[in-house]
Amino acid sequence: MPCLFSAAGEEFDVDAYLQSALLKPQSVWRRDQPTEGRTPHWSGFTLRASDAKFSDPTQQMDDAMDFLKRYERELAVLATFPGVDTRDLDFGIEDRDVGIQGDVFPSELLLLMGRLNINLGISRFPRLLKDDAEQLRASER
Repeated sequence: MPCLFSAAGEEFDVDAYLQSALLKPQSVWRRDQPTEGRTPHWSGFTLRASDAKFSDPTQQMDDAMDFLKRYERELAVLATFPGVDTRDLDFGIEDRDVGIQGDVFPSELLLLMGRLNINLGISRFPRLLKDDAEQLRASER
């Protein structure tokens, strides 16, 4: 999972929003409509803000900043759209083989996220061994 942006809400009419939105989601879910064996209690969508690798959080941050700047007006509209309860930027970051792992998010990125009322998420993933990575790529083809 690269850096993903999502918006969701219990009363969010995701279809009404997407009719005129500039944002083009990669996945959409609707409250009380089963998907992948689950029945969500919220409606929402997800899209990629960055395609950078798990091992490149700096590039993810740069891409996320570009995404927020490019869609700033659209994201401001989304922040006030009826029924939207949450907007999140979730950074998928690979565990590194170090004693202490830390990633610093630039203040400019955090300031823009705050102004647009977007939450920061960090999802950590175990490092894949070379064989595991090759199997994963093969299964995605």
